[in-house]
Amino acid sequence: MTSQLEIEVLTAGGCAACGETIARVKQVIAEYPPGCIAFREANVLEELDHAVELGVLSVPAVAINGELVLAGPATAKKIRQAIASQMAILDAGS
Repeated sequence: MTSQLEIEVLTAGGCAACGETIARVKQVIAEYPPGCIAFREANVLEELDHAVELGVLSVPAVAINGELVLAGPATAKKIRQAIASQMAILDAGS
């Protein structure tokens, strides 16, 4: 089985696109077996150092296992592709 992924959606207050991206990420995560993917929401204003470390320049942004993979509003298709890519990287390293 693939190691667990952690998906972070970096947001800011009042960002409508952020809420839509969070909903899409949660929808895609639900397509995987329970416990396979962890979800975390991070507010860039509350976790500024973390956002800078990831290279976030705009929100929403999506990071998987500490790597920025999507910037701006993300479609479910793009989220699935990013997850598949990160799982392939993990599988190759096992």
